[in-house]
Amino acid sequence: MGTSSEKQQKPADKYSQNPQDQIQSYLDRNEPKNKKAIQCVEEKEVSEQEKQLQQQSEISREVDDLQKDVIEKLNELDLAMGEFIDKIKKNREQDQE
Repeated sequence: MGTSSEKQQKPADKYSQNPQDQIQSYLDRNEPKNKKAIQCVEEKEVSEQEKQLQQQSEISREVDDLQKDVIEKLNELDLAMGEFIDKIKKNREQDQE
């Protein structure tokens, strides 16, 4: 009889004495699953970061190309304005003569 009462007490003791042990037991059992889940999340984050870096690289290249185009157009505009000013000066000189 002492044995059956000990058996009845063990489950009660298992759950009531130290909840931290119960939690640790649960964590230990699920540690491989948790590690795998964490690894999957980390891999996904790395993948997302790589995608973002690629996008940023592409955007940087596009911005560089646009800046080059703008500088080229500004140089063309500068030349055209120089020619225009020269024509105005020539016209004034001709008008004064």
